[in-house]
Amino acid sequence: MTLYLLNQWKNQPGGAQNASAFLLALKSEHSSMREKELIIEVLDDWDVLTPTWFEVADYLSVIEGLHEDEHFKQRYLAALLASKVAFCLGDYNGALQLALAAEDKFQLTPRSPSILVGSQDEQYVNKIIEHALDTYKQAKRNEDEIDPRLEKLINRLFERNMKRRELRYVIGLALDTRRTDMILVAIKATDDQAALLTETVAKVLVSQMDRAFRSIVLDLLLRLFAELEEPDFVSMCQCLIKLEKPDDVADILQRLVSNKGDSGVLLAYQIAFDLYENASQQFISKIEQSLIDNAPIDTPTTSGAIQPMEITIEGKNETNRNTSIIASQARSTGTTIANEEAEEGKNDEHSKNTSSTESFEEKEKQKNSPERTKSEDTVVGRVSETSSSSGTADGATKMMVMEASFPERSKIKDKVVCERLRSILCGEQTIKHHMQFLIKNNHTDMLILKQIKESVRTASAHNATVIANGLMHLGTTTDDFLRDNLEWISKATNWNKFNAVASLGLIHKGHEANALKLLDPYLPKGEADQFGFKEGGSLYAYGLIHANHGSTEVIAYLRDQLLKATTSAARHGACLGLGLAAMGTHDEQVFVQLRDCLYQDDAVTGEAAGLAMGLVMVGGMQTEAYQEMVQYVCDTQHDKIQRGLRAGIALLAYGRHEEAEKLIAPLLEHKSNAVLRSTAVCMLAMAYAGSGKADVVRRLLAKVAADPNQDVKRFAVIAIGFVLSNDAEQCLSYTGMLAEHFNPHVRYGAAMALGISCAGSGYKEAIALLDPLLNSKENFVRQGAVIALSFILIQQTDSICPKVNEFRRTLTKMITEKGEDSITKLGAILAQGIIDAGGRNVTISLHNRNGHPDMPSVVGTFVFLQYWYWHSLAHFSSLVFKPTCVIGLNLNLEMPKTEFRCNAKPSTFAYPPPLEEKKKEENEKVETAVLSVTHKKKPSVLDRSSATAVKEEAKVREEKTEKDKEEEMEVDIAPATAAVADSAAAVFTGTATNSEHKLAEPKSRESEATNYTLQNPARIVRLQLKTLQMTENNRYKPLKALSQGGIIMLRDRKAGQEKEEIVALAAAGGTRVEGKDSSEEAKPHTPFEINITSY
Repeated sequence: MTLYLLNQWKNQPGGAQNASAFLLALKSEHSSMREKELIIEVLDDWDVLTPTWFEVADYLSVIEGLHEDEHFKQRYLAALLASKVAFCLGDYNGALQLALAAEDKFQLTPRSPSILVGSQDEQYVNKIIEHALDTYKQAKRNEDEIDPRLEKLINRLFERNMKRRELRYVIGLALDTRRTDMILVAIKATDDQAALLTETVAKVLVSQMDRAFRSIVLDLLLRLFAELEEPDFVSMCQCLIKLEKPDDVADILQRLVSNKGDSGVLLAYQIAFDLYENASQQFISKIEQSLIDNAPIDTPTTSGAIQPMEITIEGKNETNRNTSIIASQARSTGTTIANEEAEEGKNDEHSKNTSSTESFEEKEKQKNSPERTKSEDTVVGRVSETSSSSGTADGATKMMVMEASFPERSKIKDKVVCERLRSILCGEQTIKHHMQFLIKNNHTDMLILKQIKESVRTASAHNATVIANGLMHLGTTTDDFLRDNLEWISKATNWNKFNAVASLGLIHKGHEANALKLLDPYLPKGEADQFGFKEGGSLYAYGLIHANHGSTEVIAYLRDQLLKATTSAARHGACLGLGLAAMGTHDEQVFVQLRDCLYQDDAVTGEAAGLAMGLVMVGGMQTEAYQEMVQYVCDTQHDKIQRGLRAGIALLAYGRHEEAEKLIAPLLEHKSNAVLRSTAVCMLAMAYAGSGKADVVRRLLAKVAADPNQDVKRFAVIAIGFVLSNDAEQCLSYTGMLAEHFNPHVRYGAAMALGISCAGSGYKEAIALLDPLLNSKENFVRQGAVIALSFILIQQTDSICPKVNEFRRTLTKMITEKGEDSITKLGAILAQGIIDAGGRNVTISLHNRNGHPDMPSVVGTFVFLQYWYWHSLAHFSSLVFKPTCVIGLNLNLEMPKTEFRCNAKPSTFAYPPPLEEKKKEENEKVETAVLSVTHKKKPSVLDRSSATAVKEEAKVREEKTEKDKEEEMEVDIAPATAAVADSAAAVFTGTATNSEHKLAEPKSRESEATNYTLQNPARIVRLQLKTLQMTENNRYKPLKALSQGGIIMLRDRKAGQEKEEIVALAAAGGTRVEGKDSSEEAKPHTPFEINITSY
């Protein structure tokens, strides 16, 4: 009877309504268990529950009681019904607990949608699973005890997706829930373990997880890689970088070179190039030291006695045992190697490349001195305690992993290969080839600089123009603008002179071989001038040339000059140069020397010293150094020193994430000192740069809203850009409202945050948000807007981002207008230098090609933004720029002549068109206006005057046309441009014939090619990478995908069959290549005979 009534009630017109009678039956003791079971089954249907849940909610305790009754057969279904009611009430935690109590009655697959209520069950199931995962992840993160029923539900999720073969979803879920066992199961279940492992490594490296768990996962992946027959050594090395295991990386390189032949050597070279791009100086120096320990040993000769090199500084002798190889010994070693190669029957080309290792052999051994390594270990010893405990594999596991990869271990037998490998690791090869690329492809528009120079009327604009010139010619070694305008440059005085000399470090960045020779006229010699601006600028330039790549000799030279400096400006430049050269080395001796300069309590010296201390110890987070610097911030009265220390302390926290929290927390809530609060905000920016952590962004937004200090507000907004530098869309959503904030400092910070996170992307939404700020009434907001837009629009073309031409016109207008504010004009000139930086061959990115935060770029951007207080720090922007190139290298680390094909129209990624110099227009005679009255009175005179005027006008036009033709012969113009110019001139002067118009028409209609070829080395912008491929039937095969860009090793398919054609090296800055004397005259061509009759 009850079943019949339930069916009638359920199927009545309009659906089930008023369930009170059946609910009372659930509560009644007179109802049988069978009747209650039937009622529960009917109510479990969403078609019934949706219109009646508010009634059922009153009897929720009764339904839960039925679940607790062990004699009730549908007790689990009762729990499921109660869970659904709790879901309708919005009690998701209660709904989850009741769903767990329902056990298998809770199905992971939702029921089919019904006609009446739709996909209500799908919403319920998804919400329960979402809440279960959140609860489980929180418990795992806090290491709390987990409900076994919840564990069972999560296991069911994994089992369901494993049955569906959704292995990538399983791995993603396992990373979220910290289930390394499921990562192992998923990878073992796939047919292509290598591909899935590589994807997993990439996912782990970019995901937001704490360092300890990341180390556990990477260690697991490393062991799985080692079990493969053909391991992915590139991904393995990425794991080892994060695990901070340089010895294992060195072991992989040694085994590749020793056991894998030429293919192994190529792969080792490629890994070494990637290591230089991704790893820190300290990590690479340990790899180099390991390679030295396992390098082939030469047979000692009588002349091979090695004497220690002594560096004398104020009576102190510092002996460096490993840096004592003199030039003659290097030459004799190179000769020995060449002779051995000749005896073994190697070809002449290989012998030539062997001799090329002579020049860097001495440098390589000098860079790995025991003293330097010892000093680094001393300082980092306390810092690395936390990171060393994060890995789970002990020494035995490490050896097992490496032995699984290679059956035998042997030292590198070929000394040439060993030297080349070390030259790649120390960055010599990367810097050399990048410099060659920038020299060969320099497309700086000198007319822009000329236009800026002619508009300069203030000292700040003069200063900005010199810096902009340095940025435009960054790394190109082209200093023509300075040479051609010596009189104008000489107008620079005081700190402008300092910046002008320092700009040479931008122009010659990476030109390390001749750095001292280039800067010799400005470097300190004997007695410095009264103020030392020139000497200080030259030392700063020397550091910029060797930024993040300072050798032992460079650091020793700068330390010596710092001790000898007698003026504040010279010490200022020496401190900045020393900090740049020793960046990230964690050299304790350098740190102590800079600290001594800080304690002199000189404002100018102290500002540079405080910043340099942070540069040397970047990412170290050493407690002792932190405490000393914070204490001096509180003790000093110089705001310049406080600002320098603020930047230095922030750099200590770079990349440390949660480890830096214990040092950030006390500063963040410091009530009486705004400098310390802004320091804490900057530490958050550096510690979580590129992490994308939402909770950090919320803390920064709280500071923007609550802190009364303008500097703290501005830095907090800028910090959001650093934290979200890997997620432009998310940054836009956070800073969108801040760009319209009433506080100008917040608006400035929002502009810079967008510039940082959207750098080089041409992101249209960000541009639309920044456009209104160009018309802001505050000059510094306009300044920030133009600089941020230059960050975003760098290397954008009109076909990709139509706003770029409009922005260039805006810059020109700001620079040339006399009424423009000097602060805005300074920003516009710097923005012009940024958007055309590096000869228009570089871009801005705070992340490397693998998506990981790039330390020099992050540090360079952060210090560059301190130009707000000190314009000399604008030079740090040179650290941010990355060459956009694809450079193919062969086994001898030379650039072979080869081609790449770009599957896009040439105009899509072309250089911006150069400016055209305006021709001086001659004053033409204009026909005299004649009144009608005059025409009536003197018709004969009018006729004569009109005829004369027409003749004179025709004569002037004819002379102008002849002059234009002569000028066109003197100036080189592209053929297409010249044709258009001729056609336009002909139409204007009225001399064009009908045939000329007909010839011009097809050219305008001609369709552009859909692809084109590029020569090695090629300029490839970011968006262009995905359109790139090797040409058909190419002799070379890239070792990794061209879409990754950068330096790529090429495997020669015709090795030994045909001679390779090598790209000729370009001369740098007027100096000859291959170390030839610049005074040597070019030899005349060899005389030859020609027989005309044979042609």
